[in-house]
Amino acid sequence: MINMGVSLIRTNDLAGASEIFERLNTEQADEPLVLANLAVARIRSGRREEAEKLHQRLAAIAFASW
Repeated sequence: MINMGVSLIRTNDLAGASEIFERLNTEQADEPLVLANLAVARIRSGRREEAEKLHQRLAAIAFASW
């Protein structure tokens, strides 16, 4: 599923990619790879504030694992 979402980002189907990564985030909460790709889809869609929140979550996850 992650590969499909990445392919959709590459073909600029950002709505489709967001849908996939949102679903994956529901199934695999706080999985860094999912959050990072969802953030990419958000920033490329012009949804910078949402992307920033996702990046903050990623940073929190990274620091928590130290």
